Amino acid sequence: MLRKQIETGGRQSPTPATSVGKRAARGKQTRKRSAVKSALNNPFATRNVAPGEIPYFFSDEVDFQRIIERAEAASWTGQIVGPHGSGKTTLVRHLSDQLQQRFAAIEFLIVRGIREVQVCQPLEGTSQSVVNVRNSDGNARTLYVIDGIERLSWLQRKLLIADCRRKRISLLVTAHRRLLGLPVFFETSFDEMRFSKILHHLGTQQYESHYQRLSKEFGDNCREMLFELYDQHLTSVCQ
Repeated sequence: MLRKQIETGGRQSPTPATSVGKRAARGKQTRKRSAVKSALNNPFATRNVAPGEIPYFFSDEVDFQRIIERAEAASWTGQIVGPHGSGKTTLVRHLSDQLQQRFAAIEFLIVRGIREVQVCQPLEGTSQSVVNVRNSDGNARTLYVIDGIERLSWLQRKLLIADCRRKRISLLVTAHRRLLGLPVFFETSFDEMRFSKILHHLGTQQYESHYQRLSKEFGDNCREMLFELYDQHLTSVCQ
């Protein structure tokens, strides 16, 4: 994809020795610089569409409060479920203000593969200096946020949940399907309404008419739709 080629960079080929080759090389370098500049200004660049940069758009304003109520009732131990690219991680970031008010420490983890857990940075803005948020036993409240927990085995998940409960650590996870042992706080989905709201947020309303085509190609995967629009936008400005 154009997105990956430009954002990750590419290896430069040796400059030809002939004058014609040199002119061609200079032209290539000019086009490359133009493409990089266009990529930096691309509204669909990662820095603009990464989780946390775009809010999660609810179809019903009551949904957000329902999540909070369900989470409070379960001591913030539960799951957010939804298909690939439907906004699960975005929703977790959307909840960051609520989480920071309730926990002294928040650790965000993502499961990359079977039996492999990568530790990521805490939620943006999380302050480790909050010391007055405590459990009923006087201990500082801690939250683990685990993205993609279904990649762990059934036994690993069971032991993790049991260990968190024993240590009174809250556990908020995201998964592509409902998992046993954890209440469901919310099920994410993606549709034309959310697609339109994201485009308005990015100032790219001109792409609204592309939803049907993108939906046929990528289903409800918002992430892949935005990747495709990145390439399309880059191609249009470079022509």
